[in-house]
Amino acid sequence: MPIALDSLSDSYVGKINDCIRQGTADAENVGIVDVYTAFAGRGQELLYAVTPVDFDPYEMNMSFMDPHPNAKGHLIIGRLTAEAYQKDN
Repeated sequence: MPIALDSLSDSYVGKINDCIRQGTADAENVGIVDVYTAFAGRGQELLYAVTPVDFDPYEMNMSFMDPHPNAKGHLIIGRLTAEAYQKDN
């Protein structure tokens, strides 16, 4: 049974995104691509978040809960980045 990592990490990602927006608000030549919206509700499809068959919820090894994009997630990030770059240039 997969873990809904996107909902688990949602509040953290929102806080990180707020920090990025605030930190770059006055910067010149800095573009931000909204990957969050494209990934919303698609964590199981686009992230390395798979629950092993022998998952023990009491075991402290949570290394399988990797919130980073998988290959399909990286393709979406690349497409969105290319579209934003083409729009700005």
